[in-house]
Amino acid sequence: MRYKQMTRQEAVKRCYELTPQLREYDEFMYLSVRWLPYTMFFHQKNYRSAVINTNEMGFRMSKSFSGWVSPANFPTDELVNIVIGGLTAMGTGATLDAYTISSILSKLTGEIWLNFGGSGYNCVQEAILFMLNQHRFKKIKNIIILSGLSTLTFEGLPDDFTTEYGKYYYSYGLAHYMNKYNEGLAYGINSNPPCNNSAAKKFIPKLAERLNNWLDDLAQNPMEKVFTDTYIDIKERLNRAVKMTVESAVQIKQLAKSMIPKCIISCSRSLDGVKSGFIKMNKRCFTQ
Repeated sequence: MRYKQMTRQEAVKRCYELTPQLREYDEFMYLSVRWLPYTMFFHQKNYRSAVINTNEMGFRMSKSFSGWVSPANFPTDELVNIVIGGLTAMGTGATLDAYTISSILSKLTGEIWLNFGGSGYNCVQEAILFMLNQHRFKKIKNIIILSGLSTLTFEGLPDDFTTEYGKYYYSYGLAHYMNKYNEGLAYGINSNPPCNNSAAKKFIPKLAERLNNWLDDLAQNPMEKVFTDTYIDIKERLNRAVKMTVESAVQIKQLAKSMIPKCIISCSRSLDGVKSGFIKMNKRCFTQ
């Protein structure tokens, strides 16, 4: 049997037919992202829908025995459990807030579990998000870290986007638009109002170049650019992702060690083959 190769639009349409809730996640992620310091971005505040709901800080709501809970305005002296991670921890794909991991754990344990998942985050952003909000809690019983898969995915981006702090969701978009910003600054510094024919001759080519760049952006949305990871060595990519994920998990444990007796790290399925590396590098922080 021959299969017709779908276009991107056809594939997205079919995806929405099979899992209609994913349309809500796409709109939630791409149409309402907030740009923030330190973590770069986070969810929209007070987002409301039949599938996803967030609080005044952008955290997804969790269902518990005491009703809907979230990190914002949570009583500092009340015992709490936390789920940290990226897409999986946030609950991407769940049809309701009540079906996220934190909500299900609340139902199973009869305890409060807060959702610290960041959609599109890598492991470093997950750790930073916890660091910025740990002061809100005095009594943390358990922290579960569901991390690794997003970081592994981002490590498949081209080496042009490699930094000393790893790769991240908007690696291409940030570089593209910030370079445009730098070009604008350079243009402003190097150009003066034309006052003679010589100045005009220098000004017109620069204006033409900026116009061409603008037309190029209109012709192709840079955020629609498709990358391939076939040239990347999978072992090297895996090692980088594991190293970053472990280091971030250790950092979270160090931040919370005065408040928490146990830290549980869950490897994503793609990292199962190197789970021994997690155990060896951080035995005291890993619990099966």
